[in-house]
Parts: sequence; C-alpha cells; structure tokens
Amino acid sequence: TENITAITAYAFDSNSQLIKEVKAILSDDKQATSGNLRIKVPKRTGDIHFIAKNNAESPDVTISIGDNVSTLLNQTSTTLHYWGKATYNEGNNLSVTLIRNMAKVTLILNNNLQGHIAGFVNRNLSGTIVPSGYTVGDIPTIPNNVSTETHQADNSLGNVYYLFEHANDKNNKPLYVIIEVADKYYKVAFAAGDEYFPIIRNHEYTITIDGIDAMYAENNYTDAVNSQSPINDLVSVQMTVTPNPSEVQNES
Repeated sequence: TENITAITAYAFDSNSQLIKEVKAILSDDKQATSGNLRIKVPKRTGDIHFIAKNNAESPDVTISIGDNVSTLLNQTSTTLHYWGKATYNEGNNLSVTLIRNMAKVTLILNNNLQGHIAGFVNRNLSGTIVPSGYTVGDIPTIPNNVSTETHQADNSLGNVYYLFEHANDKNNKPLYVIIEVADKYYKVAFAAGDEYFPIIRNHEYTITIDGIDAMYAENNYTDAVNSQSPINDLVSVQMTVTPNPSEVQNES
C-alpha cells in the first residue's frame, strides 16, 4: 500500500454545493497508509469527499466554493489519487476508506527467471478520480475521449506498475503488457483463455510466469508490440485478479 502525502476534505451541504475545503500536506514522518485527520466543517455539512495523493506535487482537483458536487465527479487525472466519501454526523468520528483510482500490475517470475515489465500496448493515459456511482464494480469508469498510447516503461520500476481503468475489449484496442526476460520480449494479454479482464481501479492484476520458451520471444520491444498473438496460451502464464488490494483507512 502506498503512503499518503496529501489529503483534502471537501464538505458539501444538503444541496450538494461545496461549502468548505480543508487541505493537509503530511510531513515525511507523518506519511502513512492509515491515520486520523481532524477537520472542522459547518453544521449544515452533508457529505464529505476526501481526495488524497501519494505525491504532494501532483495537481489538485479544480473546484470552487459553491460548485455542485458534479464538478468533483467529472474530474479526471493523469496521476494516482485516492477517493472516499462519508456523511457528516456531528460529534462523531467518521471512518473513511480511500480507494485508489488506478489498478496495480504485479509481475512474478518463478524458477530463477530474470526479467521485468518493459511496457504496455494501448494503455489509457488518464482516469476519473471518483468512480461512477461512488462504487467500484465490474465496469470501469473511463473518461470520454480518453487518449491511449504504447508505452515503454522505465526499467527501474521493476515488476510493479499502475494503470488507469481500461475496458480491455478483445476486439477494440485491448491492453497488453510487454515483458522482458533474459533480453527477449514477450507480449502478454490481460486475459485467461478467451476471457479478457477489464482493468478496474483498486484491483491488483498479478501475472505469474513459471516457465517461458525463447522460441515464442521477439528480439526487441517493437517487434513484441507488433506481434499478432500474445503468449498466454503458449507458455506457463497465470493471470490473477484481486479486488481491493490497496485501500487506505482514515478517520476524521
């Protein structure tokens, strides 16, 4: 679970209009995955939305006093955020679970295989901060006209990466991960057999490879991106999806 470096509380009245905003930047010794936040809000407060970041330099949401809550719901981001909501109850503590707006991808290589995530094909470049209907279900919340790209990852990121939600439609720009093992490149689908998994926020997608045959490899990254078929059914690749692996607990 990632540490929280900044958190903002947005208090809305019964008409869903913003009436107060409270922001806290956490010092290095206070950054954590759980904790308490004390805030003062007007008595007429209804819902309080909490938005947190793991990088204090990431852009804040754009909303002003008097704006409707829909302004918050329509916010998109190109960086990692967490969101949660609670209903104000005067004099009582509120327990809030913050939900990550991205999915986590973890690569596990067994049997002394050496490699890393090399990149992605058709990854989405942005996502919403708040999930549709305030819930995380089986359907991703994707911004309109979202841009995609084929992205070569920084090797220093190792075997963990974060992705925005993605429909992962097998017939319409499906998402692939390119894995480098022993200087060879392999294209892997987020799928099990013919079932392609939608990429859902706050889920973890674990790719486990027990064995791999260089006969199915490409010699460079570009060739792997352009290869016609992923290797899922050709080598020992397992795809496991775990919901809610990285929630953050806060009390206010």
